[in-house]
Amino acid sequence: MKDRLYKSVVLISFLILLFVQLRLTYNTYVLRDRDYRIQDKTLINDEYGRSIPDDKLYQGGGKIIDSILSRNMPGLKSAYESNDRNFKALAAKVSDTLILHLKAQSSMDSIFKSIVKRNGLDPKLQYLLTFESIEINFNKNKGNVFLFNHKSNNQTLLPSANPFGVIIDGTLAFPNLQNRVTNLSVSGTLLYDYRT
Repeated sequence: MKDRLYKSVVLISFLILLFVQLRLTYNTYVLRDRDYRIQDKTLINDEYGRSIPDDKLYQGGGKIIDSILSRNMPGLKSAYESNDRNFKALAAKVSDTLILHLKAQSSMDSIFKSIVKRNGLDPKLQYLLTFESIEINFNKNKGNVFLFNHKSNNQTLLPSANPFGVIIDGTLAFPNLQNRVTNLSVSGTLLYDYRT
């Protein structure tokens, strides 16, 4: 009877020890994986920042945003001051135009591939460039007005496909906070101010 009890205790102790060892090994790999991801994220973030000095989203993105907003700001201001429904309709139209132009002229694919190649990263890495919102300001005393915000019920033709906004470029299927590399807020000054 005692012999059987000892064997049971030894077996249970061995199983507990095995479980603890497996758990520690798993946690070690998870920590290493997180460390690699943090290093890769930092590297990609730094390289992305260097690839678009003094620009927005990608090289040439700032010109697209400025050109579309500058020619539409007077109409947007007039609609904003006179009729909320007209402003929302025009804002949706301008947002669609802006986002469609940003999508069509995106150079982010080549930028990302060059970052991956230059730094010896996994060529299977995927990215996603999204556009979350754009605010405009007609009067510094009144504050910013959303021209586009993916979180609101806007009338844009381009619905938000993920929690981070409308997709401009990229193929990452499941974006989340763990695989987010950077989040930029940029602003510009035309005759009126804006922030994306």
